[in-house]
This record gives sequence, structure tokens and C-alpha cells, in this order.
Amino acid sequence: MKRPAVAAILISLIPLTVQSQPTAGERWHWIWVEPSRTGWAAIEGDAPVRRSGNRFVVTLDGAFPDRQGSLKLVGAIAGTRVSAVGTLLDTDAEPERYTGTIQRERSKLTDPANGWGSDRMMLHTGPTFVGLYRTVRSKR
Repeated sequence: MKRPAVAAILISLIPLTVQSQPTAGERWHWIWVEPSRTGWAAIEGDAPVRRSGNRFVVTLDGAFPDRQGSLKLVGAIAGTRVSAVGTLLDTDAEPERYTGTIQRERSKLTDPANGWGSDRMMLHTGPTFVGLYRTVRSKR
């Protein structure tokens, strides 16, 4: 086989081995849980997660029963570990350090799920929890 033919075959196989990476502004579903006067309060929504390398930024816009507010998370992912600084916007509250993990699940392109998967980030600081979730599809 000639070299150009081998190169063409190898180049055509590259998309089968590359999995999708988060893109700037890709929407993730989130849940934000924190203590309230009567127990727990939880709100959910969708927000774009901006990524640059292993760094990310997301703002969760939500309204708890006893206050309005948005939480801006600026963080980094190292393997399966996630750390972030969370700032309650439009308040004088001090930023808090969140820690947690990310789970990445992918099916093989040959599986019945045909390359579908998910990413799930779980972060907490004290009793406050933030979860982020998205579905992904491997590139062909």
C-alpha cells in the first residue's frame, strides 16, 4: 500500500477516537441546595458553562424562598477533582471554596447507546451543594 493511502486511512479513523469536549457556553443543568429556616431549599435551572482548558466559569441564577441571588463559580478540574470559588453576586457575602468531583461516562461508539454519555460535577461547601449535569455525544 502506498504511503498516501495509509495516511488517508489513518486520518479517516481519527474522528472515531476523539470524544467531544465541552465548548464555551455549552448549557448544563444545575441544582443548588442549601439550608433554609425550615430545613432545605433547592432550586434548579440551566446555565452556560464556559470552559478554557481545565478552567470553568458558570453563573447560577436562582431565587430561594428567603432571598434572591446568583452564584458565580470560577474553578478548575484536575482529573476527577474539582475546586471552585463561589461568590454570591450582589451581596457582601465572602466568597466560599467549593470542592468535589466530576464523573464522565461514555459509551463506546459500537455500543447500542452509540457514543452517548454524560458529565456530572458535584461540589459542596459546608452544607451547601451544587450539582451540574450535561449529556454528550462522542464525535464520529
